Amino acid sequence: MRIVVDWDLCESNGLCMTAAPEVFELQDDDTLMILQETPDEALRSKVVDAVRAWFLGQPVGSHAWIALVWCMGILVVFVTLSVSVYRRAAARS
Repeated sequence: MRIVVDWDLCESNGLCMTAAPEVFELQDDDTLMILQETPDEALRSKVVDAVRAWFLGQPVGSHAWIALVWCMGILVVFVTLSVSVYRRAAARS
């Protein structure tokens, strides 16, 4: 894997540095510095998270509790629906 930055699109907001500090560093003058142009495979997930953070415009995983609440809400709705459908089917038998 090789890191290539499109400097015309780089906002130098530090999101990539937050996700992969071993690979990216934001300098004091708000310029991005690539510390490892060809990071090893162990850093692949961190580099992917850095790219995702750039696309989302916010740190990846910063709102995990919201995802958990959504999952619990969906679970409650569908368990209730499943129990209701099962009871109707059992009453017809």
